[in-house]
Amino acid sequence: MTRKLAVVVLFLGVLLAGDISSPLPASAAAVRSSLSTTLSSFVRFTSTATYDFSPSVLSSIDGKSWVFWTSAPLSNAFNGSIDYRINNGSSWSADQVVVQGQICGVTCPPPIQNVRPAAAQLKNGTIYLSYSSNRTGSFEVFLKRFNLSPGWSADYQLTNAPGDELDSTILAASDGSLWVFYDRQTSAGTNIYYRVNRNGSWSSEAALTFDPLPVRDQEPAVFQARDGKIWAIWSQALDTLQTTVHIEYATFNGATWSPPVQLTSSSSPDSGPSGIQDSNGTIWIAWSRSLPYFCLGGGCFQHDLFYITSTNNGAGWAAETALTNDTACVDPFCFDDLQPSLGQFRDSRVYVFWRTNRDPDGYWNIYYVATNTIPYHNVAVTKITAGPSTLRVGRLLTVNVTVANTGAFSENFQLNVLFTNKTAFNAGTKTLTLASSLTNTYTFVWNTSAAPYGKYVVSANIPPVPYEFITTDNNMTGPRIILTLRGDVDLNGRVDVLDVARVAYSFGSVPGSPNWDPACDLTYDGRIDILDVAIVAFWFGKSV
Repeated sequence: MTRKLAVVVLFLGVLLAGDISSPLPASAAAVRSSLSTTLSSFVRFTSTATYDFSPSVLSSIDGKSWVFWTSAPLSNAFNGSIDYRINNGSSWSADQVVVQGQICGVTCPPPIQNVRPAAAQLKNGTIYLSYSSNRTGSFEVFLKRFNLSPGWSADYQLTNAPGDELDSTILAASDGSLWVFYDRQTSAGTNIYYRVNRNGSWSSEAALTFDPLPVRDQEPAVFQARDGKIWAIWSQALDTLQTTVHIEYATFNGATWSPPVQLTSSSSPDSGPSGIQDSNGTIWIAWSRSLPYFCLGGGCFQHDLFYITSTNNGAGWAAETALTNDTACVDPFCFDDLQPSLGQFRDSRVYVFWRTNRDPDGYWNIYYVATNTIPYHNVAVTKITAGPSTLRVGRLLTVNVTVANTGAFSENFQLNVLFTNKTAFNAGTKTLTLASSLTNTYTFVWNTSAAPYGKYVVSANIPPVPYEFITTDNNMTGPRIILTLRGDVDLNGRVDVLDVARVAYSFGSVPGSPNWDPACDLTYDGRIDILDVAIVAFWFGKSV
């Protein structure tokens, strides 16, 4: 059976081993060998009378969580739209459609399928969605872009080559580049390819695998580890019937790809790999496995989810573990679990979303499960005060910044304080250590002598610490400060006749004199004299 046909059959709800899947880890093993992971009950995520499949999870930099999936009506399983929901930390939004399926009845010739959504977000906040569609006659990879304004862009076709690119995935790398991986099925074989966008320009296509038939390299997944390496993971079928299918991976160190590494060696077919590195540095890779179960007449198979973890960047792996286990099932209660996708949300729990028919209505819906809170790294700027709020150029400004370590580990970090007008001035940098669960306030003193007068915004930031994934609280904007003119005696932002009058009244005085006014001592030498008058005269008529 060809891979394309296997997909069609799956869309109709009939399960075949090994040809359709997607990212998935599940309940991760202990992030450190001494820590245990517990799982919530399985939760039904979609509950509509549709075929829902190919979930994909994105944790955005604003702390929200996005889940994309393909949804097709029961009347026409080929006519799939791509839907999504957003979680703001407390609740899920209603379903939204980002790629509309065909508006037609059950005939719809030829059927158009929009499948395999995957999403990534660049540091500038732009979200990219990749997916495959056969709207051109064969499966090609398409992209969409999302910004708060104007929203979703029009579709952009990325590939246009003979064959079918059925599975695609996308990565926003730490250097600002955007990577899209996809498999291509041709008469010569199925292999993994990729393209990279740097500074708005796409590279030429490059091949990651080069295997001839009967070997098929398919279903790519991708993530970037904290050490900068890019991990590409895929399933490799070794025979035409795809009865021997393993999970493989390779890593990119910025210059070259490593040789492929075979991760699984089960006699049962493995498919649909996915991988991430969690907030504590543990790498998870997960997949679906086709396993037999007893039925009258024999020949019955169901799919379970498995995962494996590494706490040392792949140098060693824990034993693989089953997330779902239905091998002892009895029809009609034998469920299939396929196409999982992993995400770590802002609550630091790991969530696994997957496609299954275990719901009581018998639909193909999306389910999820969550782990307990994974120990994580997080430092946050929680408060900024600055004073005085108005001061003359040359005076000292005191800034207090409160930092909380809400993570599970002691952290060494850098704290920067900036004053921003037309340009930004670094008021100071401190290298600090703060133990887990502690809060401390740090004081900075800015000598404003070199700064031009104006209105400034105070801010503080902490560059992300290793393995920190919640970084939206690493920055905070504080109060506005007016740095006024040297001749502004009354600190109202301008030098006018009122300032002249005050200096004239205090002229010749020293501390203790009945007409002494310290605000008029603009040279800070303990007397009001001609130098103070000269400063007011020089700045007279100017304002901030």
